[in-house]
Amino acid sequence: HVWLASSYDKPLTTDAGFLSPFLAQLDMGVPVFFVISGFLLYRPFVAARFDSRSSLSPISFWKRRALRIFPAYWVCFIIVSAFMYHGPLPIDSVKSFLTHFFLLQIYSDDRVVGGPVQQSWTLAVEVAFYAFLPFYAFWIRRVHPTRVSALTVELAGVAGLYAFSRVYRIALLSADLTPSQHRRFP
Repeated sequence: HVWLASSYDKPLTTDAGFLSPFLAQLDMGVPVFFVISGFLLYRPFVAARFDSRSSLSPISFWKRRALRIFPAYWVCFIIVSAFMYHGPLPIDSVKSFLTHFFLLQIYSDDRVVGGPVQQSWTLAVEVAFYAFLPFYAFWIRRVHPTRVSALTVELAGVAGLYAFSRVYRIALLSADLTPSQHRRFP
């Protein structure tokens, strides 16, 4: 990522360069991408609800997502792993190959970031969202309020997800869940 390589934490008097203050905030691109992606992927489910028609089946949704993500990723992953990558966390076992091949590295404490395709963690997060989205759409569609509109239900659902994510994050940050060899602070 540009923001990481920009020496964003160094003062402008060092070799960070005059663009450092501008490059330092480019890490916002990933969350913005996730929000736009979430909006675009959830939109057909909401449109189907508002038009009173059936929504896309989960199997069809997952199949379309898998065909969009995995073939190109697999080609890139295999080429980079076999011929171009000589950095840390090499693909040196069947387990590490399968972990990265199926985008499961975000569930491994030693391979979250790293490996042949550095940015594949973002794809892994997207795949987790793909797995969740049809279930959420199914659940929220089952809410039939008598006194509020479907839009209110959708907005309340988003607010609920946001609140849950905040509470979940606070719980994770307050709990010491890292193995002792990965702790940075005593």
